[in-house]
Amino acid sequence: MRHVLEARRAVVPDPVHGLAIRHARVVVEGSRIAEVVIDPTDPAPPGTDDVGDLLLTPAFVNAHTHLAMSGLRGLDVAAGAAGNLVESLFFRVERAMTADDVRALARVGAMEALLHGTAVVWDHYYFPDALLDAFDDVGLAGIVAPPLQDLAGPGADGWEEALATTARLADTPDLATRGHGVAVGPHATDTVSDALWVRAAALADRLHLPIHAHLAQSIDELERAHDRAGTTPLGLLDRLGVLDQGAGWLLVHGLYLSDADLDRVDPARHTLVACPRAHALFAWPVDVTRWTDRGVPWVVATDAPVCNDAVDVQRELSALARYRTDAVAHGAAHAAFRASGSADDGRAVWEARTTAFHRHAALQDPVQLLKRVWTRPGALHPALPCGAIAADRVAHLALWDLDHPACWPGDDPLRTLALGAPQGALSQLMVAGRWRTSRGAHATELLANPAWREARREATARRTALLARVGL
Repeated sequence: MRHVLEARRAVVPDPVHGLAIRHARVVVEGSRIAEVVIDPTDPAPPGTDDVGDLLLTPAFVNAHTHLAMSGLRGLDVAAGAAGNLVESLFFRVERAMTADDVRALARVGAMEALLHGTAVVWDHYYFPDALLDAFDDVGLAGIVAPPLQDLAGPGADGWEEALATTARLADTPDLATRGHGVAVGPHATDTVSDALWVRAAALADRLHLPIHAHLAQSIDELERAHDRAGTTPLGLLDRLGVLDQGAGWLLVHGLYLSDADLDRVDPARHTLVACPRAHALFAWPVDVTRWTDRGVPWVVATDAPVCNDAVDVQRELSALARYRTDAVAHGAAHAAFRASGSADDGRAVWEARTTAFHRHAALQDPVQLLKRVWTRPGALHPALPCGAIAADRVAHLALWDLDHPACWPGDDPLRTLALGAPQGALSQLMVAGRWRTSRGAHATELLANPAWREARREATARRTALLARVGL
């Protein structure tokens, strides 16, 4: 199918400012953007879809999800988060899941992603074929990473099948035309043996696939790496000689990364993933400014909805922006003021705030934030580039109504998209060259679809039965 879109306001790459709003004519052929003409002077061809004053942008890319875990939302995870939440709760439930459970529960997460303007997710989860079916059911695009585990975890007895499934999916002819892709998915350094890491990296290298893995996400993983190899989790991978293999690495969480670890990160090959709301629950807000200062590329994602109560990657940007001065309330200057109440100590707190305000300025820079959910994550899969309105990118696009109260008066649309709550202004979403809904009726049509009502009913029933099986 061919679409020619005429947008007087389109967010396009800009060599000076990173992103700019320009008049653009965008030609979509099949699932890809074939051509982008900036400031066209010739008349629009017949059949052109003039989007009027709506803002045309890339759709959001959520670089790390576990959509089926939407079924765990509402559980008391705070108690488990005092320890190792992954092992104490998540593994317990996941061992009881079936492929049908995953498909039903992931549909709900996929629907939520679409409602918030996300067109593609990087999902690291069990039963990848069921995940892909769920994406097709709802109309979301996804890059799946079948978890590889052989030391611990629900997949520990099925790692050979997971390797074979990864290779099979990579060789599936219609996967990309459906908007999907595959990545190699070692779970973490404390659930994957040295030998399996080597095999996983070799597979990624042979098939030119990215590697999508959790890294340095818990004190347990750090201590186990030291017990096993006398080094950090990233140091362990470095010693194995695997970090230069594959088509790039997506390393999620990075809570326990030393300065020496950050020196091991290759900006051309490795990308770290921050999940702000999830980190605030099961660990602490990671200092992404430290990553930036050391030249480490990073993106923003949601992680599982059970950790942050949402599959809304745009919402993570405003959470990240809050980190700009959060640390001041927990620093030494504020502690001194609380003890003394003196004006001098109060002034010292303000000076600490001013220092933090300037040091973390990029956390409220709309262009820098949006690039974390558009540009950089859109470049992570070599076969499925997206995240930009540019030629040869997968056509994941969004239209926004800047007259909506959430965007009005529309003087700085990029700031609104990065730091506001624009979901109600989402007019239409294109996934892999296909409009998912009619213009101006995005949420209404998705939720009114009888297939969605049936999917919700099945998910509710399966969730009830799953939690009963594990005694929750």
